[in-house]
Amino acid sequence: MRHSDVIYQVNASEAKGGPTVGRLARWWLAALFFWLWGLMFCEIAADGIAKLPQPDQPTWVLLFRYLPLGPVLLALAYSTFHLTRWRPSRGLALRCARILLVGGIVLVGVATPKP
Repeated sequence: MRHSDVIYQVNASEAKGGPTVGRLARWWLAALFFWLWGLMFCEIAADGIAKLPQPDQPTWVLLFRYLPLGPVLLALAYSTFHLTRWRPSRGLALRCARILLVGGIVLVGVATPKP
């Protein structure tokens, strides 16, 4: 049997490959959409709290003003930690986009105005 007669076997991980540029773009657009949506709700909540006199008003306004930084700082800390150990890759970019997406969804849930 010659070498050319042997069928090349491919593992599932090799066939799947890394994330494509289009897939990364979709994840990052979804993450930015939810994060910006949460940022908008946080600004609306902070503005509403600032207009109504209540106890601990400055604390709540400050909390809602800086709450949108949470997902961004979490993704930044994750990427910084992994970049010190390994080199940058598309997989790392995809994981950071997922962190920002989940953080943005939590942000929307927390900051959505409640009736």
